Amino acid sequence: MEKNLERFLKSIDYNDNLDILNDAKIDKVIYLKKDDIYEVHISNQELLPLDVVLGLIDKSKAGINKTDKCFIKFYYETINKELVTPYLNHLFTKLKSKKASLVSLNEEDLSINDNEIIIDVSSKTEQDNLNKEIKKLVKHLEDFGITGYDIKTNLNEELHKSVIEDMKTTENVVIEKPKTDVFLGKKIADDLPITNINDIMDKANNVVMEVYVFGIDTLERENINIITMKVSDKTNSILAKIFKKDHDEFNDIIKEIKENKWYRIQGNIEFDNYSHDLVMQIRNMEHIDS
Repeated sequence: MEKNLERFLKSIDYNDNLDILNDAKIDKVIYLKKDDIYEVHISNQELLPLDVVLGLIDKSKAGINKTDKCFIKFYYETINKELVTPYLNHLFTKLKSKKASLVSLNEEDLSINDNEIIIDVSSKTEQDNLNKEIKKLVKHLEDFGITGYDIKTNLNEELHKSVIEDMKTTENVVIEKPKTDVFLGKKIADDLPITNINDIMDKANNVVMEVYVFGIDTLERENINIITMKVSDKTNSILAKIFKKDHDEFNDIIKEIKENKWYRIQGNIEFDNYSHDLVMQIRNMEHIDS
């Protein structure tokens, strides 16, 4: 292993997968005086595996010898397309954690042709939401040293038909309104129309949806407590939030919400400045059968 790289790895306490870095080298180190940080340029013949790169980035966060701040820039002579896919999946996972509307993104829906990455989507809404993130995805790939790729979305008619058929099947199975159990607010009137998440395009008031929960986060503060849920109705996904000042009431609600359980919710669709996406602000919530 090149001596400069070996010294750098020791300085950030990186000890894993050293054999994979045998042919890598440090091209240069730049001190950015304005930001008081070192920019370490590492090059390798081929694209390094994702776990190696993530490990290097994680260790570098502590700084050189845990004192001098640094970050790594990666450069490659050739990029193996098969190794690009794990990077995209990693970015998809991070994106889905922030954008519930993109939860259906997965490895099977992408293809790489020459310098173009094509991501298949099942709806126009999903396509519009993903297109807003394209520039960020390209920038993140470049931060990993994966350059020269364009990302485009494709509305896949087969996927779209599959979603529609699933919806029709669900409609045929449901014969009567499920029994409910109110635990937030008041009972939601049975005669109110149910809105599909996939049909939500903008802010709206008094929206009713039937969804299951697939992620729960909580934030507790002295003056406000927040429950943030990732919910889906199988047409698409969205974030839903509950705000409560009373801590005891907050705890009572948390006990009622479980992942993979179904609920009927009612509230307003608003743009959330924190998640930079449309979010359901829940006013009423009740248990329903699957």
